[in-house]
Amino acid sequence: QFMRDAGTGENPQMARPGIDTGMGLDRMASVLQSVDSVFDTDVFRAIIERIGELVKARSGEDSPEVVRARRIVADHARAATFLVADGVVPSNEGRGYILRRLIRRATRQTALFGEARPIVAEIVPVIVRQMGKAYPEVAEREATIRGILLTEEERFVETLARGLEELEKERAAGTASLPGDRAFFFYDTFGFPRELTEDIWVREMRRALTPAFEGEYAAALAAQQERARAAWKGSGARALTDVHHALAQELGATTFTGYEALAGAVQVAAIVRTGGEGGAEGVRAKAAATGETVEVVLSATPLYAESGGQAADRGRLAWDGGEAEVLDIQKPLGGMFIHTIRVRSGSLAEGATVRAEVDADRRAASARHHTATHLLHAALHRFVGKGANQAGSLVAPDRLRFDFMAQKAVDGGALREIERLVNAQVLANLAVTTTVTSLADAKKKGAMMLFSEKYGDTVRLVEIGEVSRELCGGTHVTVTGAIGPVLLAGESAVASGVRRIEAHAGGIALAELERMRETLEHSAALLKVTPREVEARITRLLEERRELEQALRAARSASAGKELAAKAAVATDIRGVRVMLAETAATDPGSLRELADRALDALKEGVVLLAARADGKVHLIGRVSAALSARIPASELVKAAAAAVGGTGGGKTEMAQAGGKDPEKLPEAFARAREYLEAKLA
Repeated sequence: QFMRDAGTGENPQMARPGIDTGMGLDRMASVLQSVDSVFDTDVFRAIIERIGELVKARSGEDSPEVVRARRIVADHARAATFLVADGVVPSNEGRGYILRRLIRRATRQTALFGEARPIVAEIVPVIVRQMGKAYPEVAEREATIRGILLTEEERFVETLARGLEELEKERAAGTASLPGDRAFFFYDTFGFPRELTEDIWVREMRRALTPAFEGEYAAALAAQQERARAAWKGSGARALTDVHHALAQELGATTFTGYEALAGAVQVAAIVRTGGEGGAEGVRAKAAATGETVEVVLSATPLYAESGGQAADRGRLAWDGGEAEVLDIQKPLGGMFIHTIRVRSGSLAEGATVRAEVDADRRAASARHHTATHLLHAALHRFVGKGANQAGSLVAPDRLRFDFMAQKAVDGGALREIERLVNAQVLANLAVTTTVTSLADAKKKGAMMLFSEKYGDTVRLVEIGEVSRELCGGTHVTVTGAIGPVLLAGESAVASGVRRIEAHAGGIALAELERMRETLEHSAALLKVTPREVEARITRLLEERRELEQALRAARSASAGKELAAKAAVATDIRGVRVMLAETAATDPGSLRELADRALDALKEGVVLLAARADGKVHLIGRVSAALSARIPASELVKAAAAAVGGTGGGKTEMAQAGGKDPEKLPEAFARAREYLEAKLA
C-alpha cells in the first residue's frame, strides 16, 4: 500500500496497491486441479514419473524417504534448469553457489534409490517439454543446460564417495556429536554444502550436532576468509568505509560526461584519505598535498569507471598551480565515481574547480577492444550457436577476454571462421550507433542482455549495422573500421560449461602480427628456406626424425632380442616352470611389451617378467602362458614386483604391466617376484 521515500522518509500511497498472496503458479495449479500437493500437479507429475523411470527405489516406492527424495530431485532439477537457461553457471559464490547447491543436493538424493549417479541432466528434456513453450529460452539452450548440469554432477559424484567415506569414518570412530569446524572441513575439502553434511549426519546417520555447531562453523569460515583476504592483499580490492557510504547518501550518483567529451571543468566534491593498502579507515579531508594518494569524488567526470568488464580510464586533474595523476576509477556505491589520484604538484582542495582529462590513447584502445567484443559475441552465436551467451568479459587497452557458455572447445577451423567474419565486418566499416531508449523497446529490437546486469527502465543500446544489438554502458568506436585488425590469441576452458576466447585489436594486434612475422622469418633463416617453405621443411624434418627413431628402436629391439634369446636358453626353473626375470634395454612400454611377447615365445610355456628403466622410472611387464595363467595371474605377479620399486599396476591374467619410481630397487623387485612364484607353485 505504501512506498517509503528514501530521501524524505515519507510513505506516499502506491499507485497500484495490492496483496501478495505468495500463491504462484504451482500453488494455483494445485488448487485448480484439486490435489493435495504441488508435486501432484501436471507441472511436476511428468518430471517425477521420469525420475521413476531412471532409478529404482532401494526401499518401498511409497516410503516417506523415497517420496521426499523424488520431490527434492524434481524441484531442484527444474530450478537448476532455469538458472542455467538464464546464464548462471556453477561456482563457489553468489547465484552460482546456489545453483551448485541445488545440483549437489539433487544428486545426493539418488543414493536413496541405490548408487548415487548423475540424474539431473537426464530430467532436462522433460522439463523442456513441460515449460519450453512458455519459456522458449529453455528449449533453445537445452543442449547447453544438459551439458553444464552433467559436468557438475559427474564432478560431484567423484568427490561424494570420498566425502561419504570420511563421514562414515567419523561415525565408526564413535563421534556422537559433529562439531561445526569439522562440517566446514567437508565443505572446504569435498565441496559439501553445510546443509548437505547436516542432512546426512542428522537425518540419515541419526547423530547429533554439537551445541556450539553454528558458532564453530562460523569461526572456521571466518578463519578461512581471513586467510583468503591475506592471500588477496594488494589485489586492488577497494575497502569501503562509513565515510564512503555517507558520501554516497550526500552526493548521489556522479554524472558521466565521457561519452560526449574527453575533458571538462568539474568541481572537487569530496576528498577521502584512506589507511593505505587494504584501505582500513577512511577520513574525509579538506585538501591533499603533493605526493599524497587520495580518493576524490567529482561533481561530474569524463573518466570512465571500471564496469561492464571494461577497465577504468586513466588521466589527470589539472588546476592553477597543481596537477594530479588519475590512477583508477571505481563506482562501488550507487553510481558514485571514486577517483584514486596521486597529487604530482600543488595542493588540491575540496570545492576547487579542476580540469579532468582522459588519456585519449588509452580510451581509444579500450573502445576498439570493446566494440570488437560485440562483433565476437555475434560471431559466436553464428558459428557456435545461440547458447554461446556471454558469461563474463574483460575489455582493456591491450586485450579483450570473452567468456561464453559452451560445453566443448571451439575447434581451430571454427575459430578461424570467427576471426575472418569479425575482420570482414571491420573492413565493412559498419556504423556503430548508441541510443538511449526504453527497456521494452530494446527488447522489441532483439537486443542481447546479460543476466548478471540490472537494467532500469531506460537503457543504452549499442547497434553495429545489422550485425549486433546489445545493451551496454561502455565506450565504443563510431565505425568498425576504427577497430583495426582483430587477432584471436587463444581459446580455453575456465569453468564447467564456460569457455574463454582472448584477442587483440588495433595497434596491439598489429604489433603481435609483426612479432609473428619476425619469428617466421627467423625460423626460415635457420632452416635455410623462404618463409613460404617453412611448413614443408619442418614436416620433412619430422618425418626424418620418425624414421630415425624407428630405426633406433628396431636396432635396440634386435639387440635386446638376441640377449633375451640367450637368457631364454638358460631360463630359471621354479618347481618345474620355466621363468625369465630380466632387465632390458627397452626405453618405452611399447618396446617392452614386444620383447615380453618374444621372450614368452622363446620359452614356449612359462612366466616372463621384464623391466626397463626410463626417465628415472621403472616399467614392468608380466607375461604368463595361457596354461599357467589361472595359477599365476600376470596382474598379481606385477603387483608383487611393483611394490618393491614404489609403484603399482594391474592387467589381465596373461598380460599385465606396472610402473615404479625407484629403479635402484629392481633387484628387490625380481626377488619379490621369485618369492611370489615360489609360493604360488608350491
